[in-house]
Amino acid sequence: MIVWAYPTFSILGLVFAYCMKVIISNKDLSHTKFLLGFAINIFLMITHLEAVKLDKYLYFGTCPELINTYPLIGWFALVCFLLHTLALPVKRDLNWWWKRPQRNT
Repeated sequence: MIVWAYPTFSILGLVFAYCMKVIISNKDLSHTKFLLGFAINIFLMITHLEAVKLDKYLYFGTCPELINTYPLIGWFALVCFLLHTLALPVKRDLNWWWKRPQRNT
């Protein structure tokens, strides 16, 4: 069950983190908003780090030898860890992808 549930929950966590990035980011980004986005990403990054280092999964407990059996889970956790570092709020206005103005080419 963990083999398909862990990637599913990880992708949902990434979507949540990037949605929060778009919602929180603006030109007058305060320290409180930045720390809120930072705390969310740190919590989600720690879950990926524990999965790789300690074989501990947030919702499933400890599952030893899972990464040795399925090494793709470890690589997936590393990629998710790195993508969460890019989901921090920024000090500029961000738009949702469907709200962006269309370019006339």
